[in-house]
Order: sequence, then C-alpha cells, then structure tokens
Amino acid sequence: MKTPQEKGGIARAKALTPEKRKEIARKGAIAKQKIVAEKDLPRASHSGERELDGYTIPVHNLSDGRRVISERGFLAIIGAKGRGATGGHRLLRILADPIIKSFFSEEILAAIGEPIPFLSKTNTLTYGYEDKILHKFCISFSKAKNSRALKTEVQLRYASYCETLLYAFAELGIAGWIDEATGFQRERARDALHRILEKYIADHWARWAKTFPDEFYEHIYRLRKLPYDPDKVQRPGFIGRVTTDIVYARLAPGVLEELQKKNPVIPATKRRRHKHFQWLTEDYGNPKLKEHIGKVIFLMSSHTSWDSFYRRLQRASPKLHETAEFDFGDDD
Repeated sequence: MKTPQEKGGIARAKALTPEKRKEIARKGAIAKQKIVAEKDLPRASHSGERELDGYTIPVHNLSDGRRVISERGFLAIIGAKGRGATGGHRLLRILADPIIKSFFSEEILAAIGEPIPFLSKTNTLTYGYEDKILHKFCISFSKAKNSRALKTEVQLRYASYCETLLYAFAELGIAGWIDEATGFQRERARDALHRILEKYIADHWARWAKTFPDEFYEHIYRLRKLPYDPDKVQRPGFIGRVTTDIVYARLAPGVLEELQKKNPVIPATKRRRHKHFQWLTEDYGNPKLKEHIGKVIFLMSSHTSWDSFYRRLQRASPKLHETAEFDFGDDD
C-alpha cells in the first residue's frame, strides 16, 4: 500500500506538463552524475551581470574560453520575458511553428535544446548559451521576419529585439559586452586587438573601387536638407567627417585609429593620399565595411531628419568607445 507521501508525489507528477517532466528528468539525471561529471565540466572563471531593459542578465567566461549567457538571461534579451518553461524548452516552444523553425539550422536547434552545463564560481551547476548562438538565433529570426513568416505580435516582438541586438552587437559586440561585465577584458591576450586589426587592415592599399554608392551620399544630403549634385565628384569637407563618424568609427575596435595612422592627412593639401577603404583587406575588411554601409543606408532611408536617424544609429550601432544605448521603445 502506498504512503500518503508516495500518493502525493504521483499526483504532482501527473499534474506536470510533458515539457516540465522532461526538464526535471534531465536535471535529475545530471544531478545523479554530478560527483563523477563535475571534474569534466567547464567552470566560470569570470562572472558578472548586465542590466538590460529592466532585467538582470547573468553572463560568464568559462575556463575553456567560451562566453555564455544564462538561460533566463537569453530569454530576456530576445524579449521573451515572464514566467513559464525555462531555457531550451521555452525557446523550442517559440520555434514550434514549422515555418519559423525552417529558418533555423540544425546546429542552432541542437544548441537551444541542450544548454551548456557548467559550474559557477560558487560551484553551482548552471546552464547557459554561448554568445555565438545568440548571434545566429537573432539572424535566423530576422530572416524569418523579412520573409514574412512571422504572424503574431509576440513573434514580431522577438524579431524586433533580435534585429536591434544585431545592430548593437556589431562585430565582437557580444563578446565585449560579456567581457566588460565579467572583468575578463582586463585579462585578454595582448595580441587580441592586433588579431582584429589584422583581419581588417591590408598591408598595402587596394585599388580604388566604388565602395560608397551614390545612395549613401544622396541620403546624407537629403537628411541634412542640402541640394545634391550627382555629377559633382569633389565632396565638401564635412562629408569626410560625417563618413568617419557614421561608418569608420563603428566598424571594430581600433580600426579607425589604425586607418588614420596608415593613411594620414597630408599637411600641404589637408587631405589624405588615399581613401580609408583602400586600406581594408579584400577578404574581410571590405565586406564588413559594405555590410555596415548597407545598414546605415537602410536606417537613413527610414528617416526624414538627420537627428532622428542619428539617434537610431547610436542605439543600433554605437561608436566603439561609447556605451550602447538599449532602448527598445518606438522611434520618433
């Protein structure tokens, strides 16, 4: 005959959803093997918290070099706030629609379903997602939106958060965002910045090519209420300053400084000998530049004044020496 405690346990188990039972079983299985597995699990070497839109996001650097965001932090950062199933199970529920799911690779789906187990600095078994998974998740959701696969208000909200994050976390942004919170940035290898610059900057300046389309300049003149002459080759001095501000200052850490060093202003002419983009590498630097220019043109095309465009740019792709502004409200 079963005891009241056993009967109560059976009743509670029947009341659980299938997802919750799976989650409990998964954590229970790991807990049983904890003594054996602990020595093999990565540990958090650095931990910290970021405040974002009213939520505290726990972030960690692991001993194996990975950067992770906690399960609940991942949900909050894409706009999936509130209570309910946690971690991978809730994320998989978000992707339950087969049409939306088709935009996500098997790698992303597998990573979402199996969060990374690791030991926190307090020796607690913890779960999280690698920073690159957040990046790929956001790209996939953005593609689903652009293909008009999203139908509900909730789905569109997730896509809006993901697209804002993609702009805000441009090139190494997620890694830097985590490292700043954990303090790991102070211990990064000294040649880390050099490796970034090496990918962007060419040893010898490349041949001239039309990297900045006419549309880029047309929008600048339109937003600044100035007449635009497409046949005029020589641009006024302020165009160079604007281009430095909205493009080169936002590419990657140290890139603008390195370009200014390699391509200095000639005192006699007060101009540079070459265009900055002629110094960028063809396989990495120039594609990244063109990608950013495309984002800037997209933002400019959706605004009617320079001030509103610039405020949006500051939130979407802040200058690399400034703190990102996370404002998920509507733009004016």
